[in-house]
Amino acid sequence: MAKQNTGDPLVEMFIFETSQTVELLEQIVLDSESAGGFSRDALNETFRLVHTIKGSSAMMNYNEISLLSHKIEDLFSYIRERDSLKYDSSSLSDLVLSVVDFIKSELEKLREGIEPDGKPDKLAKKIDGF
Repeated sequence: MAKQNTGDPLVEMFIFETSQTVELLEQIVLDSESAGGFSRDALNETFRLVHTIKGSSAMMNYNEISLLSHKIEDLFSYIRERDSLKYDSSSLSDLVLSVVDFIKSELEKLREGIEPDGKPDKLAKKIDGF
């Protein structure tokens, strides 16, 4: 794997901010699981957080992170727009936590100066299938 941008202030800022955003996202999902489902506020906050991750990763050309974030954003947008929609909250939580794990893995590569090279295809199909 090629070394990339070691010490680049933009990459460092991306790692820092995205790590914080991912931690918030993970906490919302875990809190929602404990509460038995996503509240309206949790749906909105999750949407906002993944929108932020999508935008910043696209700006940095981390396309795989952006792709998954966009898919989760679209899914939460769909759910938010349909108040009476029934869905499996636990499966949704598992899906978001899988995305969180993927992003954390890619961020760790960046911390090590390695280009993020994860393949999100299977996870993207799961999101599409949800």
